[in-house]
Amino acid sequence: GVVTTFYLSNNGGLYDKTCSNPWVELDFEIMGNQAGGESKIWTNLLRGTCQEHWEFITVPFDVTADYHTYGFAIKDGSIAWVVDGVTYRTLDTSAYEDVTAAARSAGLQEFASLWGQSAAQSTEGIPEFKNALGVLDANQGNFPLTAGFKLAAAGGWPAPRAALLAAPVAQLARLGQAGCDVAGWQQAYSPERCSLQGGAAIVQCAGRSNDQCGTRFESLGRVGAGSHSVSIKAAPGPGVVTTFYLSNNGG
Repeated sequence: GVVTTFYLSNNGGLYDKTCSNPWVELDFEIMGNQAGGESKIWTNLLRGTCQEHWEFITVPFDVTADYHTYGFAIKDGSIAWVVDGVTYRTLDTSAYEDVTAAARSAGLQEFASLWGQSAAQSTEGIPEFKNALGVLDANQGNFPLTAGFKLAAAGGWPAPRAALLAAPVAQLARLGQAGCDVAGWQQAYSPERCSLQGGAAIVQCAGRSNDQCGTRFESLGRVGAGSHSVSIKAAPGPGVVTTFYLSNNGG
């Protein structure tokens, strides 16, 4: 029921449930219900009006046990999903003019969030996603839900583990200010708590509902083609998704 996310979007980070307005979004959706010695991660490209190009990837570690770096490698004609410097998925986007335009115009924004799915309130998404996610109602004793986000080392990935965990103090301070600034998010999100701990922006959700506890890295600015990554320690358990995403719609 818990998802930790990192995503890029040109739609303010929002999902248009009416599927009436086109947008571009690249997702890492890290499901606490799929964590273990090996963990399954939902990756997706949304484009057009709710056209989804999704694929599960499997990484050889527990996504909830430690920080790992998740990144997008965006080029003319392709997008790669990269974890700790290893490419797990590459998608040919040469036929997708909207994706190419978003990258060339630096119209994608970066977002990270923590959200959950309860049985009482179904969330958007296709059955494969919802079935793999589970529901918060089945999440035993994992509240408050906690996910941590860190800026990746300068230069992006790949980077030594020590470099990822020893970012400059100024960079961490900037992350604390930006990552915990939820101004403008009140209508779409219900942040329970966000604090700077050990150089990471820690986001917590305390309830068994579809509350979106989002943290937006304002200081990272607008991005386009290139490598964009953040280190994430995902929240565990069913019904939870930790996300990192780019958007041109404010998240």
